[in-house]
Amino acid sequence: MVRALGPGSISSLLKIALDVAYWVLWLLVAVVIGGFIFSFFIPLDRFDVTLDSSSGPIDAPLTRELLAYVLVFAIGYLLAFLFILHRLRWVFRTLAAGDPFDLENVRRLRHIVFALAGVIGMQIAFGPLLSLIYPQSDVMLDPGDLVVPVFSVLTIFVLSEVVREGARLRHEQELTI
Repeated sequence: MVRALGPGSISSLLKIALDVAYWVLWLLVAVVIGGFIFSFFIPLDRFDVTLDSSSGPIDAPLTRELLAYVLVFAIGYLLAFLFILHRLRWVFRTLAAGDPFDLENVRRLRHIVFALAGVIGMQIAFGPLLSLIYPQSDVMLDPGDLVVPVFSVLTIFVLSEVVREGARLRHEQELTI
């Protein structure tokens, strides 16, 4: 039978997968930043982008403002996910060590909740801020796109409380003779 916790368990394998994802994400951040720097050396006047509007798709010139806007959001997303992966790696370290009710995991899970809420905020703000650069654009967020992220935030918050309660019960048990 496969174990969920401790050395050689599924949590150990997930910890390795999170480590790989963490470093791949760092590499992706470097590529995006490099692309942003490189974009200053190429002429953009030959490129167009297609944006949504109320009357259908429109072609608009690619500007440095739009490119910077999109890359800043992309870097913000990537850094938020790096932050989340960093915290998850520490949670899975404790799981791989066989200690799921580490009080630090409560703090880590709450940090993940706030980071995911920040990502949701960025997702909500993307369209309205884009319309400042291209007033003719009408990029709207579908409220259905928020169901999974909001559900994830609530689920991780509840899990942090479960871990907190488990740590409290373990502490009480350790005090019992």
